Amino acid sequence: MNNHKINLGKNLSSKKDDDSLGLIIRRATANPDQKHTGFVFLDNENGKPMIAHLTNCYRLEKNKLRGYGVLWLGFISERNAALITAELRMLGLREADMLNGIINIGGTKFLGGVTVPNPSVQGDSLTCATFILCMLEQFGFKVIDRDSWKITDEDTQWQADMVKILEPFLLKKLPEHYSLQKAAIGTVVRIRPEQLVGACGIFDYAPVKYEAACEAAEIVLEELDKL
Repeated sequence: MNNHKINLGKNLSSKKDDDSLGLIIRRATANPDQKHTGFVFLDNENGKPMIAHLTNCYRLEKNKLRGYGVLWLGFISERNAALITAELRMLGLREADMLNGIINIGGTKFLGGVTVPNPSVQGDSLTCATFILCMLEQFGFKVIDRDSWKITDEDTQWQADMVKILEPFLLKKLPEHYSLQKAAIGTVVRIRPEQLVGACGIFDYAPVKYEAACEAAEIVLEELDKL
């Protein structure tokens, strides 16, 4: 695999003058096997980095790059980056309500700071990675070939663990959504943060297939561990 495009940097070290939007990735402190990703862009007012990401809720935070590797998305023009970052800001202003969960086949939209689930998918929900992916797909960037994705035993276990974490929150407020997530364990694909970041690193306007994304993910993790 040609990894010249997968160039993770610390803070803004790898940013070129024409880079407007990027991705962040890091290993979780408590569990290094767990990775987290989100968007990064610069604040118009002071030029400081801002990150937009989904944790237990949507967060738009300033100057929080410590511990993250950064991959700038060179395939996104300044105009498209401005449209995406405007939506990310609106989501922050509206304190967007996003449903966490493992079910996502695409089609989730973000319109004027409001999250619009795919109406044809029961239990449509987001992880940190599918939030990014759906946003990019909404603006025409089909980064991965979803149909090529595989369901692995490791990812099925991750889904079970994730649904268990969500259980106390969802059972209390959204028991039906919880039941849908639990029933979907092992039947839906998981898109790992490092797979998505890797796919964005090698994206050349043709959807990246599963095998290539897995190879790119290994490079992302190697680069991340060097930082």
